[in-house]
Amino acid sequence: MATTQAAQASTVATDTPRLGQNVSRTKEVPWYQPKLGSSLTPAGRQLLETYSGIPASEVEDHIYKI
Repeated sequence: MATTQAAQASTVATDTPRLGQNVSRTKEVPWYQPKLGSSLTPAGRQLLETYSGIPASEVEDHIYKI
């Protein structure tokens, strides 16, 4: 039984796409917002500016890039 679980675990691990692989860049998804508007909270902006070191003028552009 342990062998079967190990085999299943390795199958799941190899079937799971790795970060950055098979990523679609389509904007045709229900959650994509072409403009952030008020979706970016002050706390979110502060996090990106202080923790990530992104200049205030570049925060929105950075979000769209990622």
